[in-house]
Amino acid sequence: MSTSRNLFCVAAIVALLGAAGAPAADVAPKAREILSRAQSSLITVSALSKLDLGGSGLPIRLGALGEAQETSCGGLVIDASGLTVASYSALNPMERLAGAIRGRISGDTLKAKTELARIQMRLEDGTEVPARLVLKDKELDLAFIVPDPKEGDKVPRLTPLKFSADATARELDDVVTVSRHARDLGYQPTVTVGQITSVITKPRTMYDLSVAPRPGSPVFLPDGRLLGVIITFGGDEGLTSLAAKETLVLPTSEIIKLADQARKAAEKKHKE
Repeated sequence: MSTSRNLFCVAAIVALLGAAGAPAADVAPKAREILSRAQSSLITVSALSKLDLGGSGLPIRLGALGEAQETSCGGLVIDASGLTVASYSALNPMERLAGAIRGRISGDTLKAKTELARIQMRLEDGTEVPARLVLKDKELDLAFIVPDPKEGDKVPRLTPLKFSADATARELDDVVTVSRHARDLGYQPTVTVGQITSVITKPRTMYDLSVAPRPGSPVFLPDGRLLGVIITFGGDEGLTSLAAKETLVLPTSEIIKLADQARKAAEKKHKE
């Protein structure tokens, strides 16, 4: 009798575990479909990030920190013009150190500023297109990039990802995140299935995830709608406090607002 009861308990536990794993299994085919559809809009943005320290008209160098450092991150094409959204902190990591210096040194004795140079957009087929930064929002960790070809050069066709601002999520909803590996792994696309662990409402609506994808990665609902883009938020300034930053999903509604400003900024520069 005891043996039968034990077997029944084991069977029940196995059944419960199987039921718990069912949703993730159901999401897998949808995740592969999302990856296939989105990867042409998922590019790599690279730049030279430089920190300049100066005071009293005399430039100051801090070893390698004064030299331009090559950085790269994922970018999502959101407009047929090539307008691309990326993580500003991932594209320009020197900005955090510059912020720490500004916050700890008073007066005008020492000034810290960063610069992004030689920005490039690497498309899915490996084509590299010169680009420029048209808008940044440090608080929301967003950078908007547009192609900036040399005179006479044509911009290759870019595939924008269509999205609207109606996608929302609740705790424990499944989500799909796609991104690309770095150059060492051939920029291969990668896909992850996770869950929303928290819906943050202040200072604005954002979502926390059970996984920590790369900043700039798009996050989708299983039905294919874009929920938002991964950003880093909060934390203290300085390179030693990166762990204090939260990796969150910024909803598409926030991105759309800034995208409109970025388009206007790009058009204004083009006319000039």
